[in-house]
Amino acid sequence: MKAPLSWLREFVDLDPALPLKDLRHRLTMAGLEVEDVRVVGSDWRDVFVARIVDLQKHPKSETLWVATLDAGGRAATVVSGAPNLRVGAVVPWVVPGGRLPKMEIGERNLVGIASQGMLCSGDELDISTDRDGIYLLEDGAQPGARLEDVVGDVVLDVYITPNRPDCMSIVGIARELHALTGAAFHEPSMPELGGATPAASLISVRIEDPLGCPRFTATVVQGVHGGPSPLAIQRRLHYAGVRAISNVVDVTNYVMLELGQPLHAFDRARLEGGITVRRARPGETLRTLDGETRRLSDDMLVVCDDRGPQSLAGVMGGEDSEISTSTQDVVLEGASWDRASIRRAASAFNLGSEAARRFGRGVDPELAALAVARAASMTVQLAGGQHAAGLVDVFPGRDVNWTREITFDTARIDGLLGVRHDRDAMATTLERLGFGVQRPDERRFTVAVPSHRRFDVEHVADLAEEVGRILGYDSVPTNALSGTLPRPRPDGDAGFGDELRARRTLAAAGLQEIITYSLVDHDEPAKLDVGAAWPVPPSTLAGLPDTLIRVDNPLSSEQGALRGGLLGSVLTAVQSNLRHRDSVQVFELARTWRGALQPLPEERRLVAIALVGNVIGSAWQGEARPLDFFDVKGIVDALARSFRVDLAYVPTAHPTLHPGRGAEIRAGEQVLGVLGQVHPRVAERFGIDGPAPYVAELDFDALVAASRPLERVATPSRFPSADRDVALVLDEAVPHAAVESAILHAGQPLLVRASLFDVYRGEPVPPGKKSMAFALTYQASDRTLAEDEVAAAHTRVEDALRRAVGAEIRGRAA
Repeated sequence: MKAPLSWLREFVDLDPALPLKDLRHRLTMAGLEVEDVRVVGSDWRDVFVARIVDLQKHPKSETLWVATLDAGGRAATVVSGAPNLRVGAVVPWVVPGGRLPKMEIGERNLVGIASQGMLCSGDELDISTDRDGIYLLEDGAQPGARLEDVVGDVVLDVYITPNRPDCMSIVGIARELHALTGAAFHEPSMPELGGATPAASLISVRIEDPLGCPRFTATVVQGVHGGPSPLAIQRRLHYAGVRAISNVVDVTNYVMLELGQPLHAFDRARLEGGITVRRARPGETLRTLDGETRRLSDDMLVVCDDRGPQSLAGVMGGEDSEISTSTQDVVLEGASWDRASIRRAASAFNLGSEAARRFGRGVDPELAALAVARAASMTVQLAGGQHAAGLVDVFPGRDVNWTREITFDTARIDGLLGVRHDRDAMATTLERLGFGVQRPDERRFTVAVPSHRRFDVEHVADLAEEVGRILGYDSVPTNALSGTLPRPRPDGDAGFGDELRARRTLAAAGLQEIITYSLVDHDEPAKLDVGAAWPVPPSTLAGLPDTLIRVDNPLSSEQGALRGGLLGSVLTAVQSNLRHRDSVQVFELARTWRGALQPLPEERRLVAIALVGNVIGSAWQGEARPLDFFDVKGIVDALARSFRVDLAYVPTAHPTLHPGRGAEIRAGEQVLGVLGQVHPRVAERFGIDGPAPYVAELDFDALVAASRPLERVATPSRFPSADRDVALVLDEAVPHAAVESAILHAGQPLLVRASLFDVYRGEPVPPGKKSMAFALTYQASDRTLAEDEVAAAHTRVEDALRRAVGAEIRGRAA
């Protein structure tokens, strides 16, 4: 909610000396967070008001004008191509060296004539959306004045939480400032509508669904003259984030922002018969103001004439009855709507209008008559004409007794807030917020909830919140905890710390966490098994083995069993995300269930990883490469390192993985899980096209159990290291782990690091062979190594590679 401070001051007499910083802080601490403050004109420099005293065509251009300006005794010549200039017009002028929000202004030569600065459009100044011509100021603006002194304002951008619809208005925020500062508050008054013709003789209203529409108020203004609103109204709407359209439409938006009651204006000549409020009927359509024809459902509320729907209630008006330049008679209406109905209709059509936002949260029904009367009076002021006498006010909800009184012991407020407040201050706070307060005795209050707070104040705890936020939560004292500490839990933190460490490690590896349903389709195991028939024939569906624990009364067939693994869940999430992006890297850490219900199933925590798409290279060119087996293996290694677990990978066959591209993950002799490329047929079943997906699934409980409790830390050596490379050719079947193990074992005690930096296949390496290159680092903790020591250790490594893995050392004689 954007609230111009000048508008707020019309309803609350704020102290001019109150610093803006303090005002912002008080509102924020009271629960109305001021997200931003715009000081209109703070991003201008040397922008002045000037009057055009002479205007001539440019002698060398048919599209340019030469304007002579008077800026309070200071003359200037400016060249402009704006079509709306005229002698006597008052315009904003930026002098050479001045600045606008998006540009610096200097003196320019335009087709032979020096232009001293620039005249500005409303869009360039960000005081209007108009960019078609120069912004023409009010004739009374004083030439020579700084523009910010004429049109400046301070705009508070206030975040309104969903439970405070009463603050989605200038009056609502002003009431909060009244409570916070004690400044006098001026309630908006009801204008008298004393026209010659009764409103009831000009328009009739009938409500068929009183639960959906508890109140509908309308009146008529005759003989209006459409046109633009006064500049002050246009600017105020712009500062509040609403586009000015025409005087009649602007009035409805202005009153909505001021009071919080959305309104709608109909062209009376385009309505046939009276107004009926009802639910839409099957097959009905409505062309809304955005030009879209929408098919209505029978749960949507509509405002109709004798022809059919003319407005989607509480959301958007219809094109058939909209206000135009030829409109002469206007029907103004304000209503109260069922919140849930408005939310459903707005969501169905994805229409997040200002009206729908307010009605969806709740609008006080007591506002309808005030808002319609205020709009009728203001329409006459801005567009002329004559308003009808009185209102047509159909109010079936008047009979519903919603009034609410809360009686409580004031000690209850103290207990909830943790601090004792003065009883008089407590009563004053509630009264300033509009609550009625009676004090039967010294201890008890009876508080009547005002109509504008009917949606969020129900219990004594809500009143405690009101007292606490206005008097200040910072008044709650800071006390050290007292008493005995609770006994430690026997299970520590119940595994929370381990899960947090895993999540942080996987997020640091570039993965995004997903959270999916614990309930899955009971035939998911068949979908993940490339050897099983898919889709499962209906005749055999009921006969599937109960590998998962079935739910007796599932919400849907897709959620008919407790999941026994996470691969199906992450692959489903991958397919969903690939509709919106080219690369997906996700993980999930969650509980799974296996076994029989009697006595109890086995509950295990698993962690699953899924990668598909490309990864951007580290080179500055940003070349992409496909994610592969080694990417998912590296992430699994990083996870294992965070728990101080040494892993081994053994080739394996798995029903979900591609043959020859899967591995078993082991910690010693214990199998922790699998990783590899998903079989193409399984990927197809999940709707994953394009690059091959790679997955890993580990038993998280087993990983934690295998963790070494202490990490052995060695003091870094103060002496320099010596680096050597070794390149070898060996059989394709020899795994990297065997080569690395032989190197590290043979290089002890001087070899401290061995890193694979190249694998090559192709000429001149013979078929069935591969070339591997390692970078070796030798270092001692107590001395600088001599060259012969390094050479001897390196020779031992080369000899060990020849013996252990049958390697041929490149560049060395056999």
